[in-house]
Amino acid sequence: MLVLLMACFMTAIVLTLMSARRQVAANRRRWMAAGKRMSLTFNPGTAGRLGELTGNWCGRDVTIRHVPDGNPSPGTEFTVGLKGLASRISLKTESLATGLVKTVGVTDPEVGDPEFDKRFYLQGSQEALLTALGADARAKLNRPGLPPVIEDGWMTLRVADLVTHPDQLQKFLRRATAVADSLDELPPDEALFRNATGDPVWEVRRRSVSELQHRHPGSPLTAQLGDALADDRHPRARVLGATLLRDGERAREVLRSVAFDANAPGEARLDGLLLLEDLGPEEDDADALWVVAQKGRLDALRACAVRTIAQLGRPLDVPRLIRASSMETPIVRVAACQAVTAIGGPDARELLVEGVTDPDPDVRLAAVQGLEQIGVLEDVELLVGPGSKRGDLAVAANAAMVAIRKRAGVDRAEHGRLAVSDAEPDAEGRLSPEAGEPGALSAPGAAKTKA
Repeated sequence: MLVLLMACFMTAIVLTLMSARRQVAANRRRWMAAGKRMSLTFNPGTAGRLGELTGNWCGRDVTIRHVPDGNPSPGTEFTVGLKGLASRISLKTESLATGLVKTVGVTDPEVGDPEFDKRFYLQGSQEALLTALGADARAKLNRPGLPPVIEDGWMTLRVADLVTHPDQLQKFLRRATAVADSLDELPPDEALFRNATGDPVWEVRRRSVSELQHRHPGSPLTAQLGDALADDRHPRARVLGATLLRDGERAREVLRSVAFDANAPGEARLDGLLLLEDLGPEEDDADALWVVAQKGRLDALRACAVRTIAQLGRPLDVPRLIRASSMETPIVRVAACQAVTAIGGPDARELLVEGVTDPDPDVRLAAVQGLEQIGVLEDVELLVGPGSKRGDLAVAANAAMVAIRKRAGVDRAEHGRLAVSDAEPDAEGRLSPEAGEPGALSAPGAAKTKA
């Protein structure tokens, strides 16, 4: 009886092995037929393995192989050769291993698309990443069921097991090569231009413009890019385009269209106004600048507007700055101190004197630095008296007193008593102590001091 059971058991094993071999043979025939339809060569596997299809399909070297069940990720694997800049990229799906690699300081050059950057770990030059990984390629690579790996010039996609469904091979190979086409579809300059003018991710656009400028500074291509961006519907793109325009007046108008647009994002308005500040405002900009200074949604934007107003050099703006500064945040009050210093006049000194006692240390420092240029000694001497504290403010106050004395031609001063020389300075700008006479800046009793 035992012998009979053993014989039955062995027979079952033999039949199972024979069935498995017949199944592998049948699958081989199906894959060979599928390969023939796609003009691919079937390379039979060994030790009962299925084998693989290789060859050139739609102009690309491809390989299709079966990943056996014993593998951690079984299925059917499509490997497609890359020909362009994408071949210089290493791209893998984010995993625990890549997360650990990042913790030891290995950087992951992000593209700027949050969804894509969260899913994939990248390596490669900025040019290759921006050019190859445009919006179309990112969308295809993000598709569920097609987790790609790019390494050593090959892109590999793994899908569900298609051993018994060879009729599906061509469909998935078409998808794989479509992804490869999107990675290689344009020459670098054309791809960068496309990304700079149409990518939905702002960071990709900005970095693409930077890369094109680096590759072709001052070329017709960058001028063409400037024209395209200057007419873009996105405010930040228009500002970026203005930096590439050769026509200064058009650039100024583009910057105005963003900086003075209350509906534009605050960051875009700030970018535009910073460039307008560099170009220098015109008299016609005054009213619009005041609107920004009073109603801008960002402190930095209002501060920039105040600084730009100062470039107009209009004394009539100083009283408005004095009235507005008390209601502003510290960063704007600092800008107001800097602005009135640039404009000058007695009203400007009034604001700076008040700024010396401002609760914010940055405002106090800006006020003292302003008084260094347009103030008098009594405005700052209390800051360096015996009861003053050490620090940046005291250092600035000392520097201010030295500058005020030098500017006023004072040869000696003690506790607010100034002696001003009417004599001409020598070749090194010094005055003779004997020539000192009481002058307009002398405090009461200065004459007695001389005596």
